[in-house]
Amino acid sequence: MASSSYHRIVNFKSSGVLGISHKVFEEITATAIQEVEGCSISDTYALIFKRAPISCKFGKSGDLIINANIRVQYGYSVSEISKLVQERIERTMMFMTEIRPKKINLHVEDVKIEK
Repeated sequence: MASSSYHRIVNFKSSGVLGISHKVFEEITATAIQEVEGCSISDTYALIFKRAPISCKFGKSGDLIINANIRVQYGYSVSEISKLVQERIERTMMFMTEIRPKKINLHVEDVKIEK
């Protein structure tokens, strides 16, 4: 059985402690990426290098750092799509977890060409 890694929210305003699985942060990021028109998650290099296309890690100071591999559809501006994706991830993460990512690093790995 694989062990899950959790981010503990210390100042949670309830009668207990809140722990959010790192997998939850990755799922939120994936969904936010897929909501942006002209963009999708890229698993091109993930298959080759055996790494996940999205990783969410917390630094020693507790800051959330997101790395995501994306594919942009042909005909869309890479810089505009990247900005929209970063904004969507940040807004969705804040809404769902009240945690603002310190960095959202996007790696454009592919261009999707419609045939």
